[in-house]
Amino acid sequence: MSEKSFLCFRTGIWLQAIAWILIVLYSLKTIFLTWLLLDTVYDRLTVNATEEQAWQEALADLGIEDYPSLLSMVSELLFFIIAFIIAITMAGILLKGYKQRNVRFLKAWIVFAVLAVLSHILFLVLSLGEIVVVIAMIIYVPLYAPSVWITNLHINSIVGEQHDDGDNLPRYEVHHDDVL
Repeated sequence: MSEKSFLCFRTGIWLQAIAWILIVLYSLKTIFLTWLLLDTVYDRLTVNATEEQAWQEALADLGIEDYPSLLSMVSELLFFIIAFIIAITMAGILLKGYKQRNVRFLKAWIVFAVLAVLSHILFLVLSLGEIVVVIAMIIYVPLYAPSVWITNLHINSIVGEQHDDGDNLPRYEVHHDDVL
């Protein structure tokens, strides 16, 4: 049994493309958030009292009364940086699962992709449709959602090849005396 196809390409090509796209996007986002974290911490630690007062007045003029504390901003940025590093790692696991034909890695990717889609939907609901979250949904859900099905097709082709060869079939002992 050969590798299955989806929209004129082998499933392996799709898996590689999805993995590399996610690695590049999440790497760029991680670099940007790390820079933002360092810049935020530097700015907040080097600001003097008069600049802080002017900043608070400018925010009040814009209607922003509750500016987040440094701790809440740092913790939020760290949360997303860690989440993006996990996503990069999982995309690497998808690549490794494809190259090594490792069904466990591919199944781990399926679990991660389903959780990623659910978390994007949850963020959309909780953010009340903020434009940044909507854009993230438009970018990432079309990558994750079909990847579940494509990965499952690829797993089925791997398992089918293993069973066609007969080498990796599970071995069961059948006692014919116990049947009747």
